[in-house]
Amino acid sequence: MSRQYAYFNELPAKASFSLNGTACIKQSSRTARMPEFNRWFYFGMRDLCIVAPHSRLDANYFEAARIAD
Repeated sequence: MSRQYAYFNELPAKASFSLNGTACIKQSSRTARMPEFNRWFYFGMRDLCIVAPHSRLDANYFEAARIAD
């Protein structure tokens, strides 16, 4: 079963996600771009993001990363 939520710090760069209904693309460990508004914002490491249906992350991405740690 795929996870639908992830903390911002768990997402890889270039991952698509949504926060408060706005689509975003992670650019670095602290920033993401909101294409709809053409703006960049800082995010907290523990900001809870929705990774489905906006993301193309593999369903097992988070489980595989957890096992690798």
